[in-house]
Amino acid sequence: MDDSNLLKLNDNKINILYLVSPHCVKTLKTPALQMGASSITPNGSVKNLGVIFDQCINMHEHVTSVCRAAYYHLKNIHCLKAFLTQESLVTVVHAFVTSRTDYCNSLLYGISDYNINRLQRIQNNTRKYDHITPILQKLHWLHVRQRAYPFQDSVNNL
Repeated sequence: MDDSNLLKLNDNKINILYLVSPHCVKTLKTPALQMGASSITPNGSVKNLGVIFDQCINMHEHVTSVCRAAYYHLKNIHCLKAFLTQESLVTVVHAFVTSRTDYCNSLLYGISDYNINRLQRIQNNTRKYDHITPILQKLHWLHVRQRAYPFQDSVNNL
């Protein structure tokens, strides 16, 4: 306990994350941090406000988590499809799936095309060779890349 500001640290809730280049991850020596009598070991990833950050900040673990939750909800929504109107179905998908992919999506700026495509497949939720653009236009939805950073084109044009 730090007597100067009456702060008591909970060893179970403290996380340390060393941020490194993807090329240095394997060779990184991650020393533990000594805080009083406690030794805190670094983690490969940490969760803050529902977003998972990893050592390379490539957001791969966060995208994996979002995809896992979204596919779980899509599977459950598929069971309800026969009982809902088209409008209700869109609302439910937006509430349970799109809201997850949109949460803190500005942090996805610069992630790999692979991870963007994983999120796009969730939004598409169609057969593999169906054209998604007419469906997105009908729903007035943007592609995932445009949702994550809508001002990219205006920044590139400056």
